[in-house]
Parts: sequence; structure tokens; C-alpha cells
Amino acid sequence: MIKWALYNFLVQPQYKLGRHILLISVFALLAFRRIFFIYQDSEEVLGNRIYILCIITAIVYLLVIYINLFVLIPHLLLKKKYKLYAVGLFFVALIPLVYQLGQEYIVRSGMGLPHKITDYLSPLLLLVNASSFLTMLICMVGTSIPLLFKTRMEENLRMSNMEQENIKTELERLKKQISPTFLSNILRRCSLLVKTDPEKASDMLMRLGQLLRYQLYDCNRDRVLLSAEINFIREYVNLEQLYYPHFDYEFTIHYTKEIFIPPLLFLPFIQYSIVDRGDSDQPIFLQLHLESDPECLLFTCRLKNSGKLPASELFAIRKRLDILYPGNYLLEIMDEQTSLQLNHIT
Repeated sequence: MIKWALYNFLVQPQYKLGRHILLISVFALLAFRRIFFIYQDSEEVLGNRIYILCIITAIVYLLVIYINLFVLIPHLLLKKKYKLYAVGLFFVALIPLVYQLGQEYIVRSGMGLPHKITDYLSPLLLLVNASSFLTMLICMVGTSIPLLFKTRMEENLRMSNMEQENIKTELERLKKQISPTFLSNILRRCSLLVKTDPEKASDMLMRLGQLLRYQLYDCNRDRVLLSAEINFIREYVNLEQLYYPHFDYEFTIHYTKEIFIPPLLFLPFIQYSIVDRGDSDQPIFLQLHLESDPECLLFTCRLKNSGKLPASELFAIRKRLDILYPGNYLLEIMDEQTSLQLNHIT
């Protein structure tokens, strides 16, 4: 709870004013502490003027911090110009140190106060005031981290959203549709039956309409009921049977409870088992078997001398299964039988 509250305070836009107030308060406190430390021997002489020095010092501190926030970070750090950012950070962090030395020299000289520093131009002053320089450097880096973290989080979120969109698009592409060859065959046969057997043509068109309605509406969902998918398979093979009188099938089903599965998951195996057989007199007998229990679903499609899945089609099927059931499926394709087992279904 505390971690998420801190994260929200550091990155959420609604807390922007609060972050700036906290930043100003912290550096005002540092400025007051620094000035009272430098002039602790002359507080009585300076009087209320010491507070003016505190305010000016706080403004210098904040100027340096905001240069880092609005110049160095967006133009160097976030653009991955790390060396230039480090150099810029070093020189900007020197500004408060140079200001403090100049301020102390002017104030002590102007008011006749004793000087603690004998040579204000000595390079050794950097070593003497190293702690002050490092404190400012750490503060600047500390203000960079939340902004960098926020930017990285937004980038990761954007990449995650893009990945999710890509997966959704890929799933839609990999979701198999009714074969155009099958649709063309059915419509051609119906056009021939309109005059000789209009009742059969009407039955075929009605069944085709049910298949297309399922494809257009139900298949827009990520999951459909197993019973709906079974009804679709039945309608499909029944329509195939009307189109090709030498085709027959057996569909055995055993399942204990209703579950949800991706739509049109089994259709490719059926379509490619009986593809390009509609214009021959060769009998076709298709055996379909589906059974499920609370943990597993098994679908088997068996047909002697069945058509083989093209490599591109098999690749698309496996890719879809990898997305939907990563590591939780078993696909076996043999000469006369195809089996698909889905594990850990819900």
C-alpha cells in the first residue's frame, strides 16, 4: 500500500503541485541550513538580512534543480545522451558552489566581517566544499530518478499496449474462417438445385446462413460455449453432407460440463480432411470425437486418406495455439488422424 502510494505521488499528474511544493520546501530548508552554518559567527551583525540571503540561496538552488528537470533531463537524459548529461550535470552542480563563494566574499567584504576563507580563487576550495557539491549532485540525480522512472513506465505501458494490440490482431488473423472454396461450392450447387430441387436448395442456403451468422457474430468474442461450437461443427458437416451425397460422418461427444473455448478452433482440421473431394464419387467417412473433463479437452478428426494440412496452415494453427494455450496443448497430426488436446481448460 505504501509503495503504491509513493509511486502514485511520484508519477501521477494530479500530484504535480504537491511534488513541486515538496521540492521547494526541501531546498528552502537546505538553503536556510547552509546560510546559518556559513554565517553562524555573524548572525547578530547580519540581523534580518540573513533571511534575505537564505531566500536568494534557495532561489539559486531551485534554479539549478529546474534547469536539470526542464533542460538536461528532457534534452539529454531521455534522449540517451548520457555522457553529455553527466557533463552538464557536473557543471550545473557547480553553480551553487560558485554562488556561495561569491556571496560570502561580497557579504563579508561589504559588511566588514572577518573572512573564513583566505583565497577565494584557490582550486583547493572544490575539495574543501566537496560535501556541499556532492550533496547538490545527489539531489539533482534524485530529482531525475522519478522523472526517468515515469518515462520508462509510460514507455513500457505503451509497448505493452502495442503488444496486446498486436496479439489481438494476430488472433483475429489466425482465427480460421469458413473456406472460400466451400462457400463457392455450396452456392454453385444451390444455383443448380433451384430449378430441380428448390426445397433442398433452400435447406442448404438456410444452413449456410446459420454458419455465416455464427462466424460473423459469435466469433467476434474471445470465447464461445463448447455446445455452440459443437452445433456449428454439426451444421457444417450436415451442409457438407447435403452438398456431397457420398459423404458421411460420425460425431461422438462426451463432456461433463459447459466450458468456454476459442471459436472455430477445430474447423481447420475438418476442412482440410475433406478438401477437394466434392467432385469425385469416392465415399468419404469422417470420424469426429470430442470429450472433455474439468481439466482437459480432446478433439480427434479421423479420415482415411485425408487431405494434409499445408505447412503455412499448420504454422498458423500452431501459432494460434501458442498464443491461446502456451505450453498447455498437444497437437498430433498423422496420416489419417489429427488429435488436439487442450490442458488446464476453464
